Amino acid sequence: MLTQMWPVLAASLLIAPLGSAQEEPAKAAEDKARLEALKALYVSVAELETAPAERRQELLEAAYEKAYPEAVKIKWHCAWHPSFQTLSPKERAEKLAELGVGYLTHDMERQCEEQFKTHGGLLVPRLKKDLAGARLQLTRADQDKLQLAIQVAGMTRQAALWEDLVKVFKEQPGLRSQAAYALRDLGDTRSIPLLAADGKEFEWFELLRTLSRKRPAAPEVRALLRSDSETVRWRAAYALAESGDPILAAELPALFQAGSTMVRQHAVALAFSMPEKEFQALRPKLVELLEDKEPSVRREAVRHFVWRKDPACGAALLDLARATAKEARWDRGVNEWVFIVNDIKSLCDTDFGLYKQEGTNTLPPEDEAWAKFEAWVKEANAKK
Repeated sequence: MLTQMWPVLAASLLIAPLGSAQEEPAKAAEDKARLEALKALYVSVAELETAPAERRQELLEAAYEKAYPEAVKIKWHCAWHPSFQTLSPKERAEKLAELGVGYLTHDMERQCEEQFKTHGGLLVPRLKKDLAGARLQLTRADQDKLQLAIQVAGMTRQAALWEDLVKVFKEQPGLRSQAAYALRDLGDTRSIPLLAADGKEFEWFELLRTLSRKRPAAPEVRALLRSDSETVRWRAAYALAESGDPILAAELPALFQAGSTMVRQHAVALAFSMPEKEFQALRPKLVELLEDKEPSVRREAVRHFVWRKDPACGAALLDLARATAKEARWDRGVNEWVFIVNDIKSLCDTDFGLYKQEGTNTLPPEDEAWAKFEAWVKEANAKK
């Protein structure tokens, strides 16, 4: 009954205090009953923190089955007040409810997710059962239940659920994306070859970046750096850009020479992720890319050299700054100019007065500021 009432009640709970003069008595009573039910669910979740071991599984399953589905129905992001932590679960529920139902459900969602991650092993049998309920023809209720199981399975990071999620990924076309994200969240490296081989254009490259982070480059992904498809090549470079595996250094010279702007751009980011020894061997080629014919490649190279505070990018940064200033609409937004000036300040520890404001308006840089930056670049080049 409460679940059926929720869509109707959500707006009024968010907009007006319960029982306000504008509401009819019957509606106010329904809202109050709904809020009391939410507070009870909140208390049951909060009690998980101190629950004895023999009650934890019962409370965790209740959080999974009842509290979490209710909590995520309202996407309300609120700041957490540390002082609330000193209150009892019931006192906390009352305090949050006074602020608004969104505060209550948001914190209930947060606590559920923390408990799923901490005690996820206790949910494995229940999640296996729910994931096994996948079939080709699903009612809307079945699909909602399965989506919940997929989402929570990823949160638990339990390797025992990997095969169950893979089955959903392969057999449920309508839930493939949710299953793929859950496999990413699970963090199991067995998902890498599965996702790398799926699709024609390496569509899961963003998920594979997370799975490849600070891990040896999987052969299945490394091989895609040599694909005939330029799209697959740059996506593979993106996916491996946080691996840090020195074996990837051997792939980079070919990527630097690729005809595709996107491949060269992502090759730059991959090169800067290499260990120091391999990076230094690649550095001369990266310096050459500061003069690449494409502005986006030059910008990527400059950005990474700036992060290393390497003055080799000074001249390229000066050129980019002049080009950006020339194209800027000073009477409108100048976000790119702000980014450029921030890079100058990061590299040189000063912006030379290139950034000035009058009221809320950003002013074009003056000749004196340009001259100071040019002098810095000339001095840096003389020290090479």
